[in-house]
Amino acid sequence: MVDPRIPPRPQDPGASLIKMRSLRSAPFAIKNWTVILSVAGVLGACGSTPEPYATADAVAAGMNDAGVDCEGFATTEAPQEVPREHESLVEEQGVCAVGGETITIRTFEDEEARDDWVAVGGKVVGSLAVGPNWVVAGRSEALIEDIAEALDAVPPDEASSL
Repeated sequence: MVDPRIPPRPQDPGASLIKMRSLRSAPFAIKNWTVILSVAGVLGACGSTPEPYATADAVAAGMNDAGVDCEGFATTEAPQEVPREHESLVEEQGVCAVGGETITIRTFEDEEARDDWVAVGGKVVGSLAVGPNWVVAGRSEALIEDIAEALDAVPPDEASSL
């Protein structure tokens, strides 16, 4: 017979102990998931691909948005670097000053035009940051690396991976 004055025993005497441990470890578990998700977010950002831009001015605006001040942007006439069916490889070109150094931004109709320009014209302009349909060129390798990081660009030898 069951005595009504004695509360019933749980089926599993350790069940309430497990619940208490779970509650005590909840903040630890939440912290662990926060760290895992934060690391995953950082790693995901590292694998970002650069954005294509329609114009050199749009690349300059992208630089400004990313915290690289492209001051005094002006569109310039693109020279005929390499003949490609009697057309310029460069669709649009512009210049601006970043940290007192003049950089040149060039946009291209497509990746093929960009790759052709990089193969020839890119050898004489200094350091390059390469995007899907654009390049940023300057004399300072450190500055171009900063711009490349801000725009998720790649060095010329990795352009085919875009």
